[in-house]
Amino acid sequence: MQSSQSKFDVNNFKDLFDEVPTDANGWVLDYDGVARKDHPESSMKVFKKLMEGESVVTVRCECYFKGLKAGNLFKMLQDIPTRLTWDPLPKILTLIEKPNANSDVIYQEVPLPFPMSDRDFVQERFYLDSKKDAGLVKELGLFNFTHQYYILMVKSVERSEYPAKDKPVRGETKMTYWLLQEDPNDKDSMRLFVLMCQDLKGMIPTMLVNKLAGSAPHKVIGAVLDNYPKIFGK
Repeated sequence: MQSSQSKFDVNNFKDLFDEVPTDANGWVLDYDGVARKDHPESSMKVFKKLMEGESVVTVRCECYFKGLKAGNLFKMLQDIPTRLTWDPLPKILTLIEKPNANSDVIYQEVPLPFPMSDRDFVQERFYLDSKKDAGLVKELGLFNFTHQYYILMVKSVERSEYPAKDKPVRGETKMTYWLLQEDPNDKDSMRLFVLMCQDLKGMIPTMLVNKLAGSAPHKVIGAVLDNYPKIFGK
């Protein structure tokens, strides 16, 4: 059986992380400022890239969070019971299978504004902790940082027990990469890199796809900042 990590393009992840987002390579700066007004020491940049002739938007988000630990945010994202307590996006989130300690397959349904139909996704996830999974980091040739980091990679897969239906419309996660890095100078703070590319399918105007894609990082980060102290304390 093919291992989960081999199904993800690790080199592509590293190349996209290293890429400098500029107009020349298709990136448009959508936001550059504080992550939220009540978190003045945190910062957030959001870039978008729309592929010509397609209604698929790639979103790149880079954040610095003062007072948030990378390991705690990783738990909020990776651990399904924890995620269900705070994430505003999925209406349904279910674990289908967990074949090993570093991967699982999930089903989620996401509501869209009226009059659009909701979307659903069947996704495989691969995740690791650079210290706990040091052997896997070396095997895959991942980042050789001296500080601790966490990775979460997500993409769509097909499962016969979760076939596509007319409603909700089956979307496609082409790639979602999360990299959470501990600040080497402050272990209670962190840097976040996210790259998301999802095809919502169906008949949605490009302008609306662009708007939905741009608002998603703000919605998720806002929910993280609201709920982090409730889950882990201040």
